[in-house]
Amino acid sequence: MRNLTDFALRLEYERVKDLGDKLVDIGGRLNWEEFRPLLEAMYKNNTERGGRPHLDVIVMLKSLFIQQLYSLSDEQLERE
Repeated sequence: MRNLTDFALRLEYERVKDLGDKLVDIGGRLNWEEFRPLLEAMYKNNTERGGRPHLDVIVMLKSLFIQQLYSLSDEQLERE
């Protein structure tokens, strides 16, 4: 099933890319990994006590970027 899901996501990504989505353009221009050392210094992904692991710091940064770009509330960002 994973292969079918990957295939569908790849097709959808190509479709959105062809529409000229701003996020696709920005994502290619920024090296998000350059922010990782700064973000990891500010946020400790500490799961030693058990529980669900936290999101990756780069995913969180991208989410905040999208939230600001499109003026989304926290609830709208979660839904999108």
